[in-house]
Amino acid sequence: ERNQESNLFRFIMTLSRYWKLFWNFLNRFQLQLKMNLHELAEKAEKDI
Repeated sequence: ERNQESNLFRFIMTLSRYWKLFWNFLNRFQLQLKMNLHELAEKAEKDI
C-alpha cells in the first residue's frame, strides 16, 4: 500500500516535470513564431 503511494507520487512528479518542459518549449516556440511573423511583416512593408 505504502509502495503504491510512493510510485504514484513519483509518477505525478515526473509528469509535472515533463509538463513544465513541454510548456516552456511551447512558449518559446510561440515567441519565435511571433518574432518571425513580425520580421516578415516588416520585410513586406519595405517591399511595397
